[in-house]
Amino acid sequence: MVPVQLASLVVDEQAYAQQLRINETGGSRGFTVLVGLFEALAIQRALSDARSERPLTHQLALDVLSALGGELERVLIDRVERDARGETFFAKLLLRQGEEQLRIDCRPSDAIAVGLRAGVTLYVAETVLDEVS
Repeated sequence: MVPVQLASLVVDEQAYAQQLRINETGGSRGFTVLVGLFEALAIQRALSDARSERPLTHQLALDVLSALGGELERVLIDRVERDARGETFFAKLLLRQGEEQLRIDCRPSDAIAVGLRAGVTLYVAETVLDEVS
């Protein structure tokens, strides 16, 4: 697993897809993930630490996890698939509940939004970084 950081987020409400630039921490490799507008706005809210009167989806997920005695340890983008439409990235939330470690499948945009809210490190599998950078 390679630690990465969100280098930039480009939100254009007129565009079909929004762009997340992810760069290797302390390295030169990086790649772009395309996400939907609502997902990009959720990430933007997490980056600015914006709070709402009541918890929105990603904060709610963290609140439920905490209420169940768990915690988010890290976010991992662990796979990429290519086809005629482009690249599709896959991610996992790596959770701990007591002695048990759990890996929850999710979209990278959701994983990043939750991870940023929780303040955990984002990681990318070495094989993914090699393939897309």
